[in-house]
Amino acid sequence: MQLIVITSPDPVAQEQQICAALFELGLQTLHLRRPDASIKELQEWLKELPKVYHRHIMLHSYHQWQKSLK
Repeated sequence: MQLIVITSPDPVAQEQQICAALFELGLQTLHLRRPDASIKELQEWLKELPKVYHRHIMLHSYHQWQKSLK
């Protein structure tokens, strides 16, 4: 079984820290869902998450930017 999480479309307090803890517990894929976010806002969100986890993130917008996470 594969553990997958989909984020809320709205920001959540300490979300990146929660996601990092979930990755440490075995989370395999995080679907980052921010339909109203700009690329800049997504970049800022990702800065708060350890880079080691970036390759496990699927974006629900700006798909062309997905390759830069690998």
